Amino acid sequence: MTTLPEPDPELQRLAAKMASTDQRAAELVAADAELRRLVNLDALARRRAQQAAEQLAALARRRWIAWLWPFGNRAHRGAAALATIERARQDIAELEPAIVSARGRRDALRRAEADTTSERAEFAAALAARAAVVRASGGDAARRLLASDAKLAEIDTELQQVDGWLEQARACQHELDLARSELQRAHGLSVVDLVGGGAITSVLKHDRFDQARLLLTRAQRQLQQLGTTRRQQSINDLSPGLRIADIAFDCVFTDLASHRAVEDLIALAGNWRSELLAAIGTGLARARELRTARGEAEALRTRWLLGVPTADAGG
Repeated sequence: MTTLPEPDPELQRLAAKMASTDQRAAELVAADAELRRLVNLDALARRRAQQAAEQLAALARRRWIAWLWPFGNRAHRGAAALATIERARQDIAELEPAIVSARGRRDALRRAEADTTSERAEFAAALAARAAVVRASGGDAARRLLASDAKLAEIDTELQQVDGWLEQARACQHELDLARSELQRAHGLSVVDLVGGGAITSVLKHDRFDQARLLLTRAQRQLQQLGTTRRQQSINDLSPGLRIADIAFDCVFTDLASHRAVEDLIALAGNWRSELLAAIGTGLARARELRTARGEAEALRTRWLLGVPTADAGG
């Protein structure tokens, strides 16, 4: 059985105050979530109203070709848009007082949370002083505290590594997203080139292709550093001869060859992004596990320092 430290009345008094403070913090999180939900609903209603208004404006601009719809639905579409606007306005009117109330509650909780800063600092200082006394006492209690501190340090180290990995992974995802964007532009120019583009279209297409290939090369190095790639994969390039022929002669054969190269890179970037997102999901899950484990370990350490019996303390 692990020996518990002697209870400290002053520390226990501060801990009791922290219990109500933690409750207010949980209420603040819930109030923030509720306010975000209401604001999102309000934004959605406003977006519906804006889209319906744009539809009405488009119908008004096409008034001169209304004769093309002898049995058409122009009037019906206009009435539907007006009904959508009216419903959206009603939703906005109902949400407005709820948003004001939720924002007031959130702000009041934030002020209450700000007022507890000194209390939290006082409790942390008292807990640290208590831990120093237990360490200096030696014996079983000191060894128990040192083991608890070592466990927290181990969790913190791994959590820092996971967070660093996730930061690098998100940077790599950004590179892949930029590459896919450039490839989509290159693909659009390639389609135009196939149906009758010219030298300028070909030059722009190859410029987008080269930018995307550069981004993919950087992303590949990052993926290898992150350990998400199973093997080295080549990034297809266009030969100088094909580039010159595509720009100078602009025939269907060179257009098709460059079009296939663009599509191959789009598929490659998509595969890499899918693998990376799966790895990021695993990393996020591990980070959540570590934060949960740290919270539990820290709560257990605090309870033990307060002299409260715990399961692993044998009490």
